[in-house]
Amino acid sequence: MRGVAELLGISQQTVKSHLHRVRQRYAASGIDVGNVLSLQDRLRKDGWLA
Repeated sequence: MRGVAELLGISQQTVKSHLHRVRQRYAASGIDVGNVLSLQDRLRKDGWLA
């Protein structure tokens, strides 16, 4: 997480907050992204990650 924060020029807490909100939105849609691998997979499927 530190690497992502440094790359984007934001704090680690901001990265954590964004990830938390992303997980909440997927959960509200009934999509399980309970672990890092499932979250990455879903973000790729939805076009957010290359």
